Amino acid sequence: IDIIQPTATNQQRTYRAVIISFMPVVFFCNILYYTDSISVCSFLFCYLFSLLRRPYSSAIAGALSVVCRQTNIIWVGFVAATSVLHLFFHPSSPSSSSFSSISTSTSTSSLVHSIFGFIQFCLKNYRRIILSHVSYILVALLFAVFVIINKGITVGDQENHQVSFHAVQP
Repeated sequence: IDIIQPTATNQQRTYRAVIISFMPVVFFCNILYYTDSISVCSFLFCYLFSLLRRPYSSAIAGALSVVCRQTNIIWVGFVAATSVLHLFFHPSSPSSSSFSSISTSTSTSSLVHSIFGFIQFCLKNYRRIILSHVSYILVALLFAVFVIINKGITVGDQENHQVSFHAVQP
């Protein structure tokens, strides 16, 4: 709006932004035809709630994201994995201190040591990880049930949505 009307006041810019946002084609039909907007918005809420340590709200937003775009299950898994990494780097009890003994150098042996330390942490604290991530596990299980019942990931016309090689999007 600054480029179109550089002399516009803040109030005029706000009005213009609201008018553009509420255009009938964009506002009413965008969500009906294109799931990108609601999908990205709900995933960003999923990630935000995860960062705020609100796993149930995060899982609800993630489930909405998966309902809009089934491939977003990968991103919900990413959010769950980052939450596990948070537990690894910020343990709540001193006895489960896992990262303090790991070197922060960038050598290959340090990376291997870090990976084994993370695996050891996950094996030692698997109950805690499962209990703190039950909401994400529920989303994954519901997605698995959907795939089994639907006989695939595609909603609707499965003949025109077959898995195939796409050279531009490998």
